[in-house]
Amino acid sequence: MNHRPCFCTHHSQSICAAVTKQGRDHDPDGLFIRKYVPELRTVPKQYIHEPWKMPKLVAQSCSSDWKAYPRPIVDEKQSAKDAKEKVGRIKRSEAAKKEAKKVYEKHGSRRGSTQRKRKRGGNDESAKSSGIVKFIKRNNSWTCATCTFVNTKPEAPVCEVCRSCRNKKLEI
Repeated sequence: MNHRPCFCTHHSQSICAAVTKQGRDHDPDGLFIRKYVPELRTVPKQYIHEPWKMPKLVAQSCSSDWKAYPRPIVDEKQSAKDAKEKVGRIKRSEAAKKEAKKVYEKHGSRRGSTQRKRKRGGNDESAKSSGIVKFIKRNNSWTCATCTFVNTKPEAPVCEVCRSCRNKKLEI
C-alpha cells in the first residue's frame, strides 16, 4: 500500500492505480490483508485498507500489533498527479512520438492489403456471414476472416482470438 503503480493501457491514456481503492474494490472484507499482514488482523473492516485513519478509541480496541504497521510513505493523490505529469511529458516528447509512429506502422492495423485479400466475385461481409475463413499462406499462418487476426497455428480448427470456426478454407 506504500507505492503507486502507473501504467499505460492504451495509446492515449495512462492510469495510476489507486492502491487503497483497488484494495477496497477487490478485497472489501480485507481477507487477503488479514491473512498476509498479521499486524492488521484485529483492525476493523472499515479501516483495514487505511489503518492509520483509525480513531484512537477504535485503535484502543484492537491489539497493539497494528501499530507496527508502517504509515504511508507517499501521498497517493500527489504521487498520482506527479506520475501522470511525468508520463504525459514523456508521451509528448518527439522521441516518443517517433517510436509510436514506428509501432503503429508495424502493428497498427491488421486490415492491411498484404494480409487480407478480397474474395473474387464477392465482398468481405459475405465471407464473414457465411463463416468462410480465408487464409493466406505466410509462414504457416492463416488470417481469420471474422476478426482479421493472423493465427500462428496452421492446423487450428478455430481462430485463436474470436474462436470462429475454420471449417471452410479459401486459399488465396
